[in-house]
Amino acid sequence: MNQKNNQKKMEQNNNMLYAMYMMLGSSFKKASCPRRNLENKLASAYRRLKEADQVALEDTCIGFAENVLEKELPKSIFAEEVTVLLKSDDIYAPREVMVDFKRPLLTIPNLAIHYNREVNDGVKLTKQNDMLPLLGMLNDKLNKQSYFIDMLAKEIREKKENILDFDLYVYNAEEPEFIGMNKEMLSAPRLDNITSCLALVEGLTESVSGKTGKEAGLNVIALFDNEEIGSETKQGADSELLRVILKKIYRSLGKDEISLDMDIRKGFLLSVDVAHALHPAKGDKYDPVNNMRMGEGVTLKLSANQRYTYDGVAVASLQQLCDKYSIKYKKFVNNSDMPGGGTLGPIISSHLPMYTVDIGVPILAMHSARELMGASDQDELLKLMTAFFS
Repeated sequence: MNQKNNQKKMEQNNNMLYAMYMMLGSSFKKASCPRRNLENKLASAYRRLKEADQVALEDTCIGFAENVLEKELPKSIFAEEVTVLLKSDDIYAPREVMVDFKRPLLTIPNLAIHYNREVNDGVKLTKQNDMLPLLGMLNDKLNKQSYFIDMLAKEIREKKENILDFDLYVYNAEEPEFIGMNKEMLSAPRLDNITSCLALVEGLTESVSGKTGKEAGLNVIALFDNEEIGSETKQGADSELLRVILKKIYRSLGKDEISLDMDIRKGFLLSVDVAHALHPAKGDKYDPVNNMRMGEGVTLKLSANQRYTYDGVAVASLQQLCDKYSIKYKKFVNNSDMPGGGTLGPIISSHLPMYTVDIGVPILAMHSARELMGASDQDELLKLMTAFFS
């Protein structure tokens, strides 16, 4: 079918975000990535101490606890993002309000070395006790029983009696910085995985249909939550949500589920997530040949045990695309004795069986409070995503 439907749509389903560029046709290209921000979830309950109240923290990402302590980040750099549930006329549809404080509110002070002489020998931190963030100091003007609810109600301009519950996340509020002799590196929180989300959104919107000579089809991006806790949630990659959305799209285009299954078989999926850059002081942790340095472009991640999803045809196709558009890339394989982490690639391709390749930009200090990348690598990833969707 030659008719084009230049409808662009972006919709949020709870926490899973997807976007599509629809053109009636038979080809199908999709890219996905986790939308994690190295956030930490705070439990609603808090403990009251003598001089300051603290809220209990639940770590929702595999990371380095010591990297968020005050010794590493000496400013009060944690802000809060809250989803507030409010009373409503419909019992089963409470009102939802999202608020981002967008200002430093919390800090996690480290124990002084005078009381922790063994700190340089390696100290195991507990999430329950050592990762408790400080919100403020109690005084006579604060209601000790509801000071946080009072602050939240004021922020959203609601009566505190209307607040039923809330989901609260803290994130590193420090600004990104270009560093290095020529400002060729970017140091920032949450490069994992904002780099991929940004490239996917910009690549989809900047792409122009028809340049690669393929028949027009359906381009989709999906930005998933909950990757670091296994993706087995209603909005995670290991759910039926994406297929449900695709079936609804196909029905709206006058196509049936058989057409969707046939197009999936001919489709191509990129799983976009950051990769491990070679650490200059820890070369023994990497494969001696198939490693990746910052500034070398897009990483094609290969794994014989399919922790990264790929096959020969998909990789060869992607190589040709990179060569055609002069996009820098390099293949990466983990050290055989260190399998590395997994991605959404194996999960999604098991639900949507199509050619798949895991890719991403190489970074250092992955899962730390601040991560490091070569600034030019983001440009290469954007070029690839634009070409892929074109």
